[in-house]
Amino acid sequence: MSRWSDRAACIGHPLDVFFPESNTDDKWHQAIDICSGCTVTRECLALVIDLDDFSDRYGMFGGLTPSQRVSLRESMRRLPPQQSRRDTK
Repeated sequence: MSRWSDRAACIGHPLDVFFPESNTDDKWHQAIDICSGCTVTRECLALVIDLDDFSDRYGMFGGLTPSQRVSLRESMRRLPPQQSRRDTK
């Protein structure tokens, strides 16, 4: 069985496409184009979202730039906590 990362569209592309020297949004167009055709963006994003906020400083993950991941995390923090299934019975 293959890992999801073996099916990632970024395989074979230079790392600097996904980790540009500058974090300005105009540097991300090539990475966004590659990620837009990827079938495993959810798995990729889940990997980095499960890490601490430090991971939001660098790189393209799951088709999102660092600033987009920061916005996503802020939105997630505003959501009410999920109830367990036992609480709903």
